[in-house]
Amino acid sequence: MELKVSEAPKRWLNNEEAAKYLGCKTRFLQYLRSEGKIRFYKLGGLVLYDINDIDRLVLKNKVI
Repeated sequence: MELKVSEAPKRWLNNEEAAKYLGCKTRFLQYLRSEGKIRFYKLGGLVLYDINDIDRLVLKNKVI
């Protein structure tokens, strides 16, 4: 009997992945960081975003 493990969904996005996910430029992400509108984590020179934080930001700014 062979066990198959499904791949876990990706939780952490780097700058380029987050920009692609949002459909924006990395410069816009830098603006969001500097304005304190999005949480981010720095590991050395790497900037990471939690995909849940990105989703919350988008939903919080949803216009009906």
